Parts: sequence; C-alpha cells; structure tokens
Amino acid sequence: WERVGLNGTHAEIEVGSGAPSSTPGKVGDIYIDTAGDVAYVAVGVASSADWASTAPGTVTVPRYAEVTLPDTFTSTAGAQGIASAWKAPTNGLTKALVKAEIWVDTAPTAGSITVDLHRNGTTVFTGGTNRPVIATSSTSDVSGSPSVTTMSDGDLFQFQVDALNASDQGNVGRLFCRIYWTEQVAL
Repeated sequence: WERVGLNGTHAEIEVGSGAPSSTPGKVGDIYIDTAGDVAYVAVGVASSADWASTAPGTVTVPRYAEVTLPDTFTSTAGAQGIASAWKAPTNGLTKALVKAEIWVDTAPTAGSITVDLHRNGTTVFTGGTNRPVIATSSTSDVSGSPSVTTMSDGDLFQFQVDALNASDQGNVGRLFCRIYWTEQVAL
C-alpha cells in the first residue's frame, strides 16, 4: 500500500506489540500497537517521544453509496420520479450525512434537473436549499450541506426528481445518485 502522509510525503506503516520505542523515520509515519489497540503518528524525528498517540478515541471515516435509476427515467405525475431506495448500514456506528451527488448520461437541454434526498420519507434539504441541481448543458452536481445530517442504522434514503423539463424526459439517460456520509470508528 502507498499512503501519503503529512505535507505530501509517503508514510510508512509499522505494526508491533506495545508502544513504539524507535525514532520515527519521517513525519507522518504511522505505528499501530496491536496489543493496546493504539495508533501513533510521527510528529517529529528526534526521538521515540515524537510518536503521538491517537487513542483512546475515534476516527471519522468517509463513506459513500450509489443509488441508480436503471434505464431511461422519465417524470411521473407532478415530476416526482423516485430512485431505488438505499438503507444505511446497520453497524452501531455514529453516522452523519455529508452531501449528495447526482449525474446523468446526457446533459439536459431544455432546463435543469432538481433532485431531493429523503430520509425515512422526509427531505434532508429543508426549505429546498442546497439540493443538487444539474444545470442545462451539464451532466452532474454536488449538493451543499443538508439541513438534516442525522443518520441512523437502517434509515431509508431515496432520491426524488423534483424538477425535470418535459422536453428532457427520456432524453438524459440514467440518473446516478451518490450519498456521502461519515462514520465514527473507534481506534
């Protein structure tokens, strides 16, 4: 594996039983104590005291999942096309919704495509702000921060097409959607 450490340097990863006793090779190197379940990061290279512990605690891990409307999607009554549902993982970890991303095969030519994200049947973009919107002649967009970031085990998420010009219906191809969230993982 190749890891990029602090300031763009390549970090070495060492594994051992017990706290590190050697001097780090370079800033950004990582040492994992398998006996104590503690991770250390090199903050200097003068002595073994330059290993900084990151435990006890947690690390925030970014995650994402894709939801796709297969085939060519079209608007249904009231422009409420719904993509397939996706359930948040059931793993007991603390989660936070970060953003949503959408893209299509072919750019719309007659107007923008506005998509909403629902959590358990309710929008996460309260007031309609920050939703992803694919502009005319574009093929993708990333939302701003959602108003609701709460995410629990087993929550049901659905993307909903809120606006699609009638002239673009059936002409933009598939709608791809991605949900981004973070999980707090114990070290």
